[in-house]
Amino acid sequence: MSDHVILSRRQFLRVTGQTASTLAAASALTPAILSAESPARTIGIGCIGLGTRGGDLINAVAQAPNAKVVAVSDVYGPHRQKGVERSLNPQAKAYLDYRELLADPNVDAVIIATPDHWHCPMVLDAVKAGKDIYCEKGFSRTLAEAKLMRAALRKSKVVFQLGHQARQATCALQAKELIARGVLGPVTLVRSGRFKST
Repeated sequence: MSDHVILSRRQFLRVTGQTASTLAAASALTPAILSAESPARTIGIGCIGLGTRGGDLINAVAQAPNAKVVAVSDVYGPHRQKGVERSLNPQAKAYLDYRELLADPNVDAVIIATPDHWHCPMVLDAVKAGKDIYCEKGFSRTLAEAKLMRAALRKSKVVFQLGHQARQATCALQAKELIARGVLGPVTLVRSGRFKST
C-alpha cells in the first residue's frame, strides 16, 4: 500500500503552508494554481529574494510534493547560487533581473521574499505576467502602494497570499478551534511569543 497522496494544487499549497509554518519556515506557499490542467502536474515555483526568509521558503518548496523550484532571482550573486543549491533542482535557472524570471514559461507561481520596498513593483509585474503570488509581509510601505496592488489583484485572476509567520501553524489552528468551541471558556488575556532553540 502506498503512502503517497496526490493533492490538488490548492491542497498542496495549503499543506505546504502548514508544513513550512511547522518547520519554522513560517506560513508559506498557498497561492493555488487554478487551471484546467491536471492537479497532479508539478507546479513550477520561482523564488524572488533569496536571503534568510527566501532561503527558508525554498527549503519548504524543495521538500513539497507536486512542486519544484524552477527559477530563482536575487541581485546578490552568492544568494542566487545558494538558491539553486537549496532548490534541489540543478536545472533551476538563476536570474539577476526578476522580470526575466516572471517571463519564464516554466514558472507558474512566484514567492516574493525581498525587502518591503520591492514588493509593490514585483507584485504588479507578477500580476501582469499572470503568475500566482505568495508575498512575504509587509505588504507595502505606503497605503498608496497597498491600494495599487489591491486594485491590480482584484482585476486579475491571479491568486495572492500574504505571508504571516505561524498563522497556519497547527497549534494556532487548534487554539482557534478550542476558543471557537468554547472549550477554554472566556478568554481574557493572550500572550504569544516566538521561542526558538539556538
